Amino acid sequence: MLRLPPDLVSALDRFIAEERPGASRPEALRGAFRAWLTERGYLRREPAEGIPPDRLTSENDG
Repeated sequence: MLRLPPDLVSALDRFIAEERPGASRPEALRGAFRAWLTERGYLRREPAEGIPPDRLTSENDG
């Protein structure tokens, strides 16, 4: 559990309304934190859907 002061809760609610409509506060915080860590190089970017080209073989050639 994380307690936030009122000014951060208000800012978070504005962020949700503008950037992630329908997201819960925990979902929005996780997304924002993930983006922040990724932008700073602390977390690797999530791979795109599918199999990377270097791993394609005739066996997984859907």
